[in-house]
Amino acid sequence: MTARSAKSRITTQPRRDVPRVLTSTSHTVVLVACLYATADRMGPVVWQILANVIIFICGNMAGAYHKHLMDLALKQTYHDTCNCIKSPIKLEFEKRQQERLLLSLLPAHIARVMKAEIIQRLQGPNFGQMENTNNFHNLYVQRHTNVSILYADIVGFTRLASDCSPGELVHMLNELFGKFDQIAKENECMRIKILGDCYYCVSGLPESLPNHAKNCVKMGLDMCEAIKKVHDATCVDINMRVGVHSGNVLCGVIGLQKWQYDVWSHDVTLANHMEAGGVPGRVHITSVTLEHLKGAYKVEDGEGQERDPYLKEHGVITYLVINPKYRATTLPTFKYYVTCACLIFFCIFIVQILVLPKTAVLGISFGMAFLTLSLILVICFIGHFLHCSKSTSASWTWLLRSSGIIR
Repeated sequence: MTARSAKSRITTQPRRDVPRVLTSTSHTVVLVACLYATADRMGPVVWQILANVIIFICGNMAGAYHKHLMDLALKQTYHDTCNCIKSPIKLEFEKRQQERLLLSLLPAHIARVMKAEIIQRLQGPNFGQMENTNNFHNLYVQRHTNVSILYADIVGFTRLASDCSPGELVHMLNELFGKFDQIAKENECMRIKILGDCYYCVSGLPESLPNHAKNCVKMGLDMCEAIKKVHDATCVDINMRVGVHSGNVLCGVIGLQKWQYDVWSHDVTLANHMEAGGVPGRVHITSVTLEHLKGAYKVEDGEGQERDPYLKEHGVITYLVINPKYRATTLPTFKYYVTCACLIFFCIFIVQILVLPKTAVLGISFGMAFLTLSLILVICFIGHFLHCSKSTSASWTWLLRSSGIIR
């Protein structure tokens, strides 16, 4: 019996009491009329009618009691059927909630492996026996190469904490780190951990990505943009200091009672010091990361060794990424100005030849000017022609140097 049919039967039961009462009443009325018309004495008739009334009342009461029991059974069936329908839905909802909770603590690839192992242990022959204090047997440690590590720290967090109430501070950090998580998802980065006001993530996990360095640098620039909006909204002097380094990492789950996914290696430590030796509002990268960028971003000397002794001790060469949004608009180079001047001179020269009388002084002056501008023009563009040729003579080296100076 389905829940809908059980409910319909419950709702239609009261309608069946009316025919039963009408039948008993009409039978009694008909019996009274017949006995009254045929009987000679009224005494037996009264007792006969009274006996029939009692029989009808007892029958209706027995039917009503049976109906009450049936209603209770139908209601119980209806509730049991509803619970059977709701239980799988509730279990599925709770399963999704547990999945979300697990994925908020561990990456998806680690969570799948751990779930499979836990299910295997539950189905094993030793299930129910005393378990070890370790909640899982493996540490799930994996080695990944060619990844980029980003460390970011909020500069001016102490001032922000002193200017805001605890509730406002927690709300602001939640909004800010939520925005960072969204930026990490857009740039294919995996957030590892939040340590106070420090946020660090890795690109290239669990699957290797060819553009991991670009992802981390792009995320660092986006984080600086996000913190700038907070600065404009709150008028508090805060900024973002970002450090990026590329290398190898060991990642895995540690902890006996509480699980924690983390990454370790010398490159992770170096990325942390890149952040410490960085500049507020800039993305500080190493030479290794610069090689992986393959010219995607313009950089300038970072001078990180002057701000962090660890970088100086290990001789790490650092650079600061120039944000493409704030890159200064470059003016046309000098050689193009010379080209425009030569074209203008040639036009004037032709006009003067056609209009003015041809004299020796005019020819010498125009000839010297023409030779001078032509020589400068050749020096400016000689480098392009010589680079196109496969072999360059040593006698043309000074021209190449001169062409490199004139930009």
